[in-house]
Amino acid sequence: MKELEEKDWGELQIFADIFIILARTGMNYSDFVSIDFNLAIKTIEQGAVIVIARGKTSRESIIPLFPVVRKILEKYSYNPRRYERTYFNKKI
Repeated sequence: MKELEEKDWGELQIFADIFIILARTGMNYSDFVSIDFNLAIKTIEQGAVIVIARGKTSRESIIPLFPVVRKILEKYSYNPRRYERTYFNKKI
C-alpha cells in the first residue's frame, strides 16, 4: 500500500487517491460519493475521525482519520471529485 501511496500516477492520480481513501477507511464507494468530508470529520479524545451514516444500513460509523487520508483530503480541499461508479471502476 505504501508504494501505491507514494507513486506519481499523473492524470490517474485522483483515482489512485480515491482508491487509497477507500482502502484506508474501509468505506464503500457509495458512501464515499455521498459524504461531505467538511461536515463528517470530527475530533474526539483519541484524535480525528470521520463520522458517517452507512448508506446500506444507516448505522453510524466512526472511522479513524489516518494521516495519509487527511493529506489526500487536504490536497482536494476536503472535496475530492466524485465519479460514476462504472467510470471509476474502469479507471482503477
